[in-house]
Amino acid sequence: MKNKGEKERKGLGRREFVRMGAVSALAMAFGFPLARALASAAKEKGYNVVTWARPHYEKYSCMVIKQNICIDCERCMDACKNTWNISERPDYYRTQILERHVKAKGEKPLVEFIPVLCYHCDAPACVYACPTSASYKRKEDGIVLVDPKKCIGCKACMLACPYDARYFNEEIYAIDKCTFCQPILEKGGIPACVEACPTGTRVFGDLNDKKSEVYRLLHQIEKRVWVLRPEASTRPRGGYIKI
Repeated sequence: MKNKGEKERKGLGRREFVRMGAVSALAMAFGFPLARALASAAKEKGYNVVTWARPHYEKYSCMVIKQNICIDCERCMDACKNTWNISERPDYYRTQILERHVKAKGEKPLVEFIPVLCYHCDAPACVYACPTSASYKRKEDGIVLVDPKKCIGCKACMLACPYDARYFNEEIYAIDKCTFCQPILEKGGIPACVEACPTGTRVFGDLNDKKSEVYRLLHQIEKRVWVLRPEASTRPRGGYIKI
């Protein structure tokens, strides 16, 4: 757990990021015309934020987050950093927990916790913005990765990403981000954050598998499912639900 002062300082910016949902980060990315054009084109095609036509992959990895049962214990963050030897610096992260204060009329403000990570989007602004193809989608499953050998540290992908899901690693002079724990997946495991969560907030699986929990959660009609910043039209592989 990080000290309170550090978390509050970092959490303020993250909360503002969530509240700015009506403003696309693509439009703010210092005038990247390509990213803006791609986002605009995606909007014109009318993609639904949950039920868009998915590209075909043999396995379609996806994460569903049961947002209202997150208790902000940060075990997911600790597991991620420990698994991948990520620095304790607050600006070095692959997953975060945001805070949002919700106030109903006549009631005390309620704090909601929102776990976030890279969503390995089907229309990834980061990949489109990268000038060296260091950021790319794997052909076999569409997971978005970064090749540090090709990365030149220009940070264009960081500016294009509407989820603030990337950071610049000064030690390797390259961008780093969540990989859905791809090396662990290849051995038949699940992401470290999912395994560490004590409440079952994070659910990971193959959306092509109709028997999987992620498929069931995203295709049920009793509860609303949403994604962050749908106006960015990046088609993220991460949905949120309250149970």
